[in-house]
Amino acid sequence: PLSNRFWTPFSRDFVQVTQAVDESSSALHNSNVATPEQVASGSSSGIASASPVSDLRSLHPSVTDILECWRIYTMKVEPMIRLLHPPSFERRLLAAISDLDHVTGGMELLMFSICFAAVTCISPEDVQLQFYESKENLLKKSKYAIRKAMVDVNFMASRDIQTLQGLVIYLLLLRHQDDEDVLWSLTGTAVRMAQLMDLSNDSPRLKLSPFEVQMRRRLWWTICRLDLRTAEAYGLQPSLLETRSRDTLPLNVNDLDLYPEAIEAPAPRTGITDMTLPLVGYEITRLVSTINIPDSYDMGADGADARLNQAIARKMRMVGECQSRLQSDYLQYANPSGPFDWMTTTFTRLMLTKCTLLIYHPLNGAATRPLTPEVKDQLFSASIDTVQYSHALKFEPRIEKWAWFFRGFVQWHALAYVAAELGHRTGTSEVDRAWKVLDEVLENKHATTKGSDKSALWKPMHWLIQRAREVRVADLKSRTDPLSATMFDACGCETRSDLTNVGLAEANFGDIAEIGVSEPQTSSLTASTASRDTVNDGSNPSMDFVQASDSNVALAFLPEQAPNNSYAANYPLGLSTASMVFDGSNSDPANADVTGML
Repeated sequence: PLSNRFWTPFSRDFVQVTQAVDESSSALHNSNVATPEQVASGSSSGIASASPVSDLRSLHPSVTDILECWRIYTMKVEPMIRLLHPPSFERRLLAAISDLDHVTGGMELLMFSICFAAVTCISPEDVQLQFYESKENLLKKSKYAIRKAMVDVNFMASRDIQTLQGLVIYLLLLRHQDDEDVLWSLTGTAVRMAQLMDLSNDSPRLKLSPFEVQMRRRLWWTICRLDLRTAEAYGLQPSLLETRSRDTLPLNVNDLDLYPEAIEAPAPRTGITDMTLPLVGYEITRLVSTINIPDSYDMGADGADARLNQAIARKMRMVGECQSRLQSDYLQYANPSGPFDWMTTTFTRLMLTKCTLLIYHPLNGAATRPLTPEVKDQLFSASIDTVQYSHALKFEPRIEKWAWFFRGFVQWHALAYVAAELGHRTGTSEVDRAWKVLDEVLENKHATTKGSDKSALWKPMHWLIQRAREVRVADLKSRTDPLSATMFDACGCETRSDLTNVGLAEANFGDIAEIGVSEPQTSSLTASTASRDTVNDGSNPSMDFVQASDSNVALAFLPEQAPNNSYAANYPLGLSTASMVFDGSNSDPANADVTGML
């Protein structure tokens, strides 16, 4: 599970600390899985309890509850993943629930997954209010129904796109339940199903309609993202690493631009659309897949440092090119005061910052040589930014209905690096900023999906934080009482960053899970020419955005433009400059500063 593999490359101290995450859940047919009767007594509403019988009919919620789940799904889930096409799917859904005795296996699985997604993304209080049953009970019942539907439809041999859509929606939401082993096993199954269906193939010989092409591309790239995130959680290479660079992305269009009967594909739109947020994720997936390919050369050979710096510079240029493309295609048209546009832009900033950190992951070769103090400072600032972006996405009031999506992710590597660095850094404005961000994260961690103290990763993380707090207390006291500086020795802290004490080799990053923004203070990864203008839309006067005078800084925020609200279509049911090299020499082009990054 993730909790074991997270620390394995970094430490000898914490391998024994972490525990497997509910290994019994890894078997789909585990005999210890409770039946719905064992989970809860019969309910007059919600996802009905039933005995394990061959007929799934008795497991269906009421028609009223199915429609309520669909309403929640279209409002809170579909905008984040764009896996279905609500305008056309809704007609099929209404037809299915009008005759549940004859619904197809694929549609049945998809319906259960939609209900599971709806219950997952709302609060326990709202679940109780809307379905008259606890969230815990409904999640267990819906999981049981989904797994039974998967078995009944023989999903591993299925070539039905609805079956695969239902499985993928289930897996996307399962991440928020900490079922890591089940997620790992079934993600591999989804990848194989997609390959057998040849989803990435748009060849004319398949005689696919324009609508089918777009839906297949959406499903394929969603599986690519899922594969990447799951593999990173386990410290492994994704199954689809070599295929993504040549696969075509879906069009940047609104759902109302597509319809099944169309004989021609719609023209792609400019700016923010229904598909922009997923498209950003697809672009980052493609970028990370390329960055993750290790450079092969002998680090002991002559000129190895120069070749390493060349590799880093090349990957930084790739990040910059992706950044520029996203800026020119989408972000320059965003309206910072619009909640969805703000969320899309913030998510983009977070992911690009994390890509920069990923370049210094030891698996990519960058940590095989000591980092310069300048690079370590840049990584420290970038890690703070990453944690701050992520935290803002989870708790910004304007995007509360979508915040559930981001609360399923903890930026473990960035958080660990910040905490470890605070174990020896003192007395700077960046340290003060780091503590402010860290305190906010800790104060609100129980509001996140994975914020429980029972999470295995929090145990070693708390050790890092406690060590950092001891240093902080000693530093603050020494400012008023210089004689107390000897307290540093009592803390056992060295004058350098000794991350090996907690199993974190310097600059170990790579949890590019997903995704950021209360704009952090300008860091060394932000253009030095950036200035701040506060955007006061009335909802959050303290939220500010970066205005850059350098047009090459692609993530700089945007002059105000007419808002593009095309993403808000109504469906029938209401719905900087970085210089990261290992020595001070920039005389060789291979070691040149990489400008215009983040």
